[in-house]
Amino acid sequence: MLKLRSLGIDDYSVLEASQRIGRIRLAGERMPPFWLWNVTIHLPGGLPMGSSPDYDTAKAEFKAAWEALKARTPPEQLASALEDARPVQQRKPTSPIILFRGQGRRGRAFHSFSHS
Repeated sequence: MLKLRSLGIDDYSVLEASQRIGRIRLAGERMPPFWLWNVTIHLPGGLPMGSSPDYDTAKAEFKAAWEALKARTPPEQLASALEDARPVQQRKPTSPIILFRGQGRRGRAFHSFSHS
């Protein structure tokens, strides 16, 4: 089930199971204004996006495009894209992160990290 979370006036994140998958917003800077919608997870082959004359049509078109994308995307690829779209703090750990402290260019201290 898709849910909307308000980001501001006429601007919404689209969520599926608490995961952000897209956005629907009113393009009020355009004349006449219209609703823009797009899927925001990264998958090869281009992501669905479109424009609609009204809010309800934008929601319906987004849902249809999302369901079509899920149907044609292998489950493993979709799961990986959804995991990559999560904030870093919420991702499943894949390997430990090792922190190093060293000297950068011009003698400045820096912190870097790498996965091992």
